[in-house]
Amino acid sequence: MAIATMSSARLKKVLAALEGNWQAEMEGYHTYTTLADRDADPVRAQVLRHLATAELEHAALWEGRIQELGGPKPVYAGGPGGNADSLANRAGGPKMALRRLEIEESRDIARYGTQLKDLGDEGSLAILEHVIEDEREHHRELGSLLRGHYTAPAGAPKVDAKAVLAEMLSKRNEGRKQPGAWIGDAIYGVNDGLGAIFGIVSGVSGATAGDSKYVLLAGLSGMIASALSMGSGAYLAAKSEREIYHAEISREREAIQMN
Repeated sequence: MAIATMSSARLKKVLAALEGNWQAEMEGYHTYTTLADRDADPVRAQVLRHLATAELEHAALWEGRIQELGGPKPVYAGGPGGNADSLANRAGGPKMALRRLEIEESRDIARYGTQLKDLGDEGSLAILEHVIEDEREHHRELGSLLRGHYTAPAGAPKVDAKAVLAEMLSKRNEGRKQPGAWIGDAIYGVNDGLGAIFGIVSGVSGATAGDSKYVLLAGLSGMIASALSMGSGAYLAAKSEREIYHAEISREREAIQMN
């Protein structure tokens, strides 16, 4: 149907439907992106990012058609995380979130199928046919992820092994809070320092019959020596731990490349 022959009421209805489609695709984009950022499985995260890119492409198609029909530029009304921050998705974990997304994709297919019959705008119908086919692929991909035998559909980018490895390494310690990790070292240092200084001061006090000048000098000397000893020991321990950590990463990289 040409724009010139479309009534005002009909045009308003078409624009409302197209904006609803745009909002849904943008919400899907943000949902997939947020879930991919949080997912510890790098392969699953990469697939979710591929789906997010497809949703963004669909949104661009709908936005282009809205502007062709003279409608205003749409503004995203959802949250930055889409539906990823819903209570059901957070409580159910990654697999439950994927299951809900699979259901949403099937609902989108049905909703777009209804629009094929009701919309009556040729330009929008061409986009609908393309989007419906993509949504079917998304439904199949999510089903494969859920069942643990993912195979990339025709046209989808293959899983990049280097990108997967880089994401695994970057997420190895990401988000792992270690509150109070310094407490053990602090208690050990204080206890060691008190014991050493007490021994020195006690010995000097007994040898000098409690002369405060020598006791104070011994205490200050022992404090400085203990501080230097503990500081250098902590530095060398941290340096050794870091070297071992990097050596382990190098061995992991070599093993993955060999296999």
